[in-house]
Amino acid sequence: MRTAARWSLLALLLTAVAAALAAQGLSTRTTGPSRTPFASGGRGILSGARPILQWSGERLVSREEPPGRRIALTFDDGPDPRWTPRIAATLRRLHVPATFFVIGSKVVRHRALVRSLYRQGFELGARSKKLWASAAASSGRPTPPCRPRSPSLRRTRSAMSQRAAT
Repeated sequence: MRTAARWSLLALLLTAVAAALAAQGLSTRTTGPSRTPFASGGRGILSGARPILQWSGERLVSREEPPGRRIALTFDDGPDPRWTPRIAATLRRLHVPATFFVIGSKVVRHRALVRSLYRQGFELGARSKKLWASAAASSGRPTPPCRPRSPSLRRTRSAMSQRAAT
């Protein structure tokens, strides 16, 4: 009898956790089919661009000259309506280039903010919880085409290209 009671308690707790996760996912629109339409034609901004890195037997080799003494400044998991505008304003004031890696669900919620970053000349990249990759650039420099491996990354890229274009 004690074993049956333990299994019943475990089943009850797992059901409660599943219900809580489902409620959280539905309330933040991160559960279920994506409502983000893909870009027209299914081709991204960087389709056809040549890669910066290529595989050479056992390691990646740059196709470009070494950049010298530089760093890449990135901001991940945005855009955040509170912090992203403040950071962007400071970077603009100091003439500092940066890349903002954004998450698709936040791109959809904060369309004007992503559009503003794009128009200000910041580079935008797609970010997912499992994998990240450069997705779109506004600097005019050649950048590697992104070949997303996850549906969430493809949806983020699609949302970014639509938000930047409008």
